[in-house]
Amino acid sequence: LSPSAAAADEGAEIGAVVELGERMRLGTVKNATDLGRAIHGLIAAEMNNPDDSENSRASRVIYDWGFAETADPAAVADAARNFVTWAQSEFEPITWHVEHPITHVLESGQVVQGFIDLLLETYDGFVIVDHKASQRPRTEWTELAMEYSGQLRAYQNAVEEATGRAVIAKWIYLPLGGGLIPVM
Repeated sequence: LSPSAAAADEGAEIGAVVELGERMRLGTVKNATDLGRAIHGLIAAEMNNPDDSENSRASRVIYDWGFAETADPAAVADAARNFVTWAQSEFEPITWHVEHPITHVLESGQVVQGFIDLLLETYDGFVIVDHKASQRPRTEWTELAMEYSGQLRAYQNAVEEATGRAVIAKWIYLPLGGGLIPVM
């Protein structure tokens, strides 16, 4: 089973949005999936190795993915940096696990496999963050977070069973929109 195909978690609640910046201005987006992958890669790179050189990595990635006319590399780099700064301040992570693979065998014998965009290990437990390159307006963010609540629950179940430690928070990060949504 793919966590991203999981039905909404009917017991989930959505918390207050955390604002991290302005909505990114984009040109015409012909392939939203690829734009999401490019931005996702930049966020991961920023977590692992911050780029101080005038957004050179962001410029290169945006250009290489064919989005030079679509996205401002400085805005993408700022979104990644804002997120990293927020996560560091909010959770004081011990370890940042980027694209963390999970495999979880359910009681039914079905196997859940996927990759957690970001799994933060803290002294209190784990934090799961899923990045979504959605262009939906802020008025629809609660609905969007609910749509992915099942995916986050599948990740939570896998992490808690594998580690014996609690997942203390689950978040949807919307880099294009400039915000985060907690899913409880």
